[in-house]
Formats: sequence, C-alpha cells, structure tokens
Amino acid sequence: MKKAYKWTIVLILLGFILAGIFLTLAPEQIPAHYNIRGEVDRWGSKYEFLIMPCMNLGFGIFMAWLARFEGKKGRDMNERIVAIMNNLILIMFNGIWVGFMWKAVDPQYAGSNLGDLATKGIMVLLTASFIPLGNIMPKAQRNSVFGLRTKWSTASDRCWQQSQRIGGYLMVGTGILGVILAAVLPAQWGSFVVLGLIAAMTIAGIWASYRIYQKEQKPKEKTPLI
Repeated sequence: MKKAYKWTIVLILLGFILAGIFLTLAPEQIPAHYNIRGEVDRWGSKYEFLIMPCMNLGFGIFMAWLARFEGKKGRDMNERIVAIMNNLILIMFNGIWVGFMWKAVDPQYAGSNLGDLATKGIMVLLTASFIPLGNIMPKAQRNSVFGLRTKWSTASDRCWQQSQRIGGYLMVGTGILGVILAAVLPAQWGSFVVLGLIAAMTIAGIWASYRIYQKEQKPKEKTPLI
C-alpha cells in the first residue's frame, strides 16, 4: 500500500509541475470558459489555472485519508481499492488539465481544430478511466462512502456484491463505448454523447440494484412434501 500512496504524492506534484510549465508558455490572457458549443465566452488571467493543481491536492489528500480510514476499519481490500481509485482519478485529472491548457495556449484557437482535438482527448480520457474503475469495483466491500450505493444495494452483503458486479460491467461497457464514440464523433456531439452515456449508466445501475433487491426479498418457494 505504501507504493500506492507514494504514487499519489507523485501525481499531485505532477499537477503543479504541469501548471508551472503552462504558466511559462501561456499568454497573460487565456480562454477561461467555453459555452455549450465549445466557443470561448470568457477570457481571464493564466493564473486562474493554478486552481487545477490545488484541486488535485485537495482531492488526493481526501481520498488518501479515506483509504486509510477504510484500512483502520479492517477493510484492507477497500483501502487498496480507494488508493488505486485515487491514483486513477488523479491521472485523469492531470490529463484533463493538459487538455484545457492545450486549448488555452493555442494562439489561433478560433480558426484551428486544436481546440476540438483537445476536447476529444478530454472525453476519451474521461471515459477510458471507467474501464479500470469498473474492473476493481466488484471487489469493494460494503461501505457507506463509495461504489454503486443505493438503499437497495446496501441492504445486504449479497445485494451489495451483485450490484457492484453489475455496476462494474456497466462502467467497463460505458468506458469502451465512450472511448470509441468520443474519438470518432465531432467534438461537440461527442461531448453530449459521453454525458448521455454516463447518465444512462447511472440510471441503469440504480435500476439494477433495485431489481436485485426485489429478487432478494422474494420468499423462496417451499418444495411440497408430497
């Protein structure tokens, strides 16, 4: 487990290194916000991007604390899963920050396709992160913090295990399909499709946990004696 925590520190520091490189390359005024069509609708100071590594720092520390909390509760597998999940998400965050920085330093953003390529990269990275997360999800022990958590999935260990297994399948499937669609569709449409897939995955997971709970609650039919 120490190795996973060391990687957390490395990934947090990497975020600040990337921000430092960005500050040396970016002009003073950069695109700070985009509308629904991916067009710049606000310009701001390049130093606004320092919030990104700070978010990494806060998120990484919180997740590391959560992993240690699970370990102290005797849930060693959960500690390992949260630590791995933390590092995977930090990798995703750093990749997304690179995408935003890439768009921000493009001097010809309005007339080039660099912004679209960066948007595609962000969506591909986001959906690709679902694949490893979905693979480790079924290994999680029942808890009150992470996983496919509904009032039905947490009703019993059996409901929990089956819900996490289905949730893992949904995440992996969404990740694979999302990567393909985000890569081949136009950037604007790809973003909407990816968000739709995530919403559908969430709804399907909740519905599946409810169906599992219902099945678990049905009284078993008694075999007649004669």
